[in-house]
Amino acid sequence: MGTQRKSTIVRDLALVVLASCTALPANAVVVATNLGPGNTFSNNSILIENFLIRGEVTGFAASFVANVTATLRDVDLPLSSDVGGSLTVGIASDAGGQPGTVITLLTQNGSIPGTPRLVAFTCSNCPQLQANTTYWIAAVTTNLNTESFWYFSPNALGNASFSNAFANVGAVIGPWFTAGSTFPTPAFLVDGDIPVPPSGVPAPPSIVLALLGVGCTALYLVWRARVSRVHQA
Repeated sequence: MGTQRKSTIVRDLALVVLASCTALPANAVVVATNLGPGNTFSNNSILIENFLIRGEVTGFAASFVANVTATLRDVDLPLSSDVGGSLTVGIASDAGGQPGTVITLLTQNGSIPGTPRLVAFTCSNCPQLQANTTYWIAAVTTNLNTESFWYFSPNALGNASFSNAFANVGAVIGPWFTAGSTFPTPAFLVDGDIPVPPSGVPAPPSIVLALLGVGCTALYLVWRARVSRVHQA
């Protein structure tokens, strides 16, 4: 086996190990949900529409408390639409029991189906959600003359707000009004990522992580040294 061949093998092994050292997957967690067992939801829903008709609900929002600190991954909402509707969904802070400042807007994945199912909304600039903090999922119509049904949680009441501002076309701005403590809460599933083990789960000892980093660096330096010798030969 030639020197160049050996160098190529060492290089490939180094790259594989370096990729393993740097590609440490995050832990996926459920940040909050009010879905039933098996991600079930009610057959009843709230209609979100914008036909410029006085009194119609142009936006609806549901609050949640994050049960763990995590980076937002996506939000799943049980939805349906019979006219090809789409929703603009945002995560907002809490402002005295109402949606406050929009933290990030989410992108709808695919279309809203004619029969109810979970529709995913993902983020490109995903914020970190803090444990024991209240946030709002706010949904408004994306376009005029469309409507979508957001289905309720099977057992949760209250924690909801609505808006009838015509300006809620692709803009999560409100104003918002409390729907009442006995009004059903729209269902949701909020997923997040934790790059380190959650509180209460022992993390790898610091010495182990340090040795892993030293080992990865050493292997890379060995490969560089071999390459240098080959070029000098």
